[in-house]
Amino acid sequence: MKKFFILTSVLTIMGCSNSTENATKELVKSKLKDPASAQFQNVKENCGEVNSKNSYGGYVGFKRYVSLDGSVIMESDDLDPLIFELGWTA
Repeated sequence: MKKFFILTSVLTIMGCSNSTENATKELVKSKLKDPASAQFQNVKENCGEVNSKNSYGGYVGFKRYVSLDGSVIMESDDLDPLIFELGWTA
């Protein structure tokens, strides 16, 4: 049921604009081990890609994310990759 709710929430995102881009970046940073190292690319309001350092100090590579209603779903979260992919393409 949780996966269905996440998928439904992600699918409701109807595009991206610049109005809440900074707030979304702050939400994403709050989920990272080293928020100060965050590098963003392809950012469009509620979605984009982020790269940051892990606990060993090395960058992990860009991971996609989607934000909705104050929560962030990262590609690397414990989520079925197919569900994330469906949400990302929406």
